[in-house]
Amino acid sequence: MHPSAGSVLVVDDDAQARSFIAAALATRGYTVSAAAGGAEALRRLSAHSASPPDLILLDWRMRTPGPVFAQRYRDLPVRHAPIVLITGIEDAEAAAAQIGARALLKKPFDVDELTALVDLLVAATGSPPGAPPAAPVSAPAPAPAPAPAPAPALVGAEPDLPGPPTRAAGSASPAAPTSPPLQSAATETAGATLRRRRLTRLLQHAAALQRAVEENTAAVAAMLEAERARPLTPQERHALRAVRWRAAALRLQLRDAHAEFETLRTDPG
Repeated sequence: MHPSAGSVLVVDDDAQARSFIAAALATRGYTVSAAAGGAEALRRLSAHSASPPDLILLDWRMRTPGPVFAQRYRDLPVRHAPIVLITGIEDAEAAAAQIGARALLKKPFDVDELTALVDLLVAATGSPPGAPPAAPVSAPAPAPAPAPAPAPALVGAEPDLPGPPTRAAGSASPAAPTSPPLQSAATETAGATLRRRRLTRLLQHAAALQRAVEENTAAVAAMLEAERARPLTPQERHALRAVRWRAAALRLQLRDAHAEFETLRTDPG
């Protein structure tokens, strides 16, 4: 599903989280804007009140906390979009209820969870007030039947020369028929070679991404194992969050690489 004119505002003070969410939703056809905090988001919503977002993805722990943003946002004289709370705090359900969030997405989450939830909620909001109606889709006209191709000439044979055509007096001479250029075997071979090279490069790229995903996943597992033995320092917690977002972004790139490979592999052209 690729929604038409769906817009999402991401409010999160984590640059990696904003980048990951924006990239994931952009692949679904959404227009994504991002704010590094609640204050910036409120300024943007006030300045662009004529074109509000269809959905807001809101982090909880920011300089302007999630509940403060939600209260100030609902005080603005604008059309209010539903809010999805994205957080990893323990009392996430209570926090979502506190700010009247339409849904809750617990960190860490994967791409499929994110896009499925956003698709569902944006589809439920319908078209924004004042949006122009969608143009009707017309059925495509049937393609004309192709003209019969001229018979290929035999190599080394003398061509048959037609006699002068008969035509009415004063009429224009008919245009000489033209024959489409024949694709040589060398051109076809070159195209197949380029296609194989692209497939090979995509396989190598996917393999490199897979190794990076495994390395980041192992790093996350090691940090979580260390956390069971002792509390992590603030620097370690920040590093853990960064590695988690990096692993999620790599999984998204890997999925795109696999999709591109399959499209090229199954394309007969």
